[in-house]
Amino acid sequence: MGRDIQQIGGYDHCFVLSKHSQKLFEFADVYEPVSGRTMKISTTMPAVQMYTGNFLNGNDIGKEKIGYPKHGGVCFETQFFPDSPNHSNFPSCVLEPSAIYKHTTVIYFGAK
Repeated sequence: MGRDIQQIGGYDHCFVLSKHSQKLFEFADVYEPVSGRTMKISTTMPAVQMYTGNFLNGNDIGKEKIGYPKHGGVCFETQFFPDSPNHSNFPSCVLEPSAIYKHTTVIYFGAK
């Protein structure tokens, strides 16, 4: 993720999870080598939007009064496909009044 981030300008992409089902599917295994932090993410949703803080510039202040730099973090947003209401071949995001909405996303944090 970090190797080519400057060259491509960062990520703001929707990734299709090819093994989408009602069962949890692990789609991310992230490792930050300096701190040793790890993060694994599983979901029942059909897609994930990955965003890497492309518009951060140090003006947003976080812990210990340190500004968040460009690409200073990563966000994974589990979701349906963008524009799915307009494509019958995409998993439907329409929720009928009598339907139950149930999806699960689990994030595991650890350290090596």
